[in-house]
Amino acid sequence: MVKEIIEAITLYLAANEKCMAFPELVVPITVLMRKFKKNANSQIHKKAIQSFLDLTERHETYVAQARSKIKDKSLRDPAKLF
Repeated sequence: MVKEIIEAITLYLAANEKCMAFPELVVPITVLMRKFKKNANSQIHKKAIQSFLDLTERHETYVAQARSKIKDKSLRDPAKLF
């Protein structure tokens, strides 16, 4: 069951991987996954979730760095776009 959940979330995040707001999209997912990992009894599930969280955090950092390099300062903050 955990593998299917991680696969579904991964597909969702992959569809939004180039979105400027990716770091903001990931916040609720990572919070819930960390809570689930904390309460999980299986080491296999904990390792799978930790691996998912590590990859998500790495891509989140990459997008945040790419977003900070945008020359137009009004586009750096996705909250100000709308």
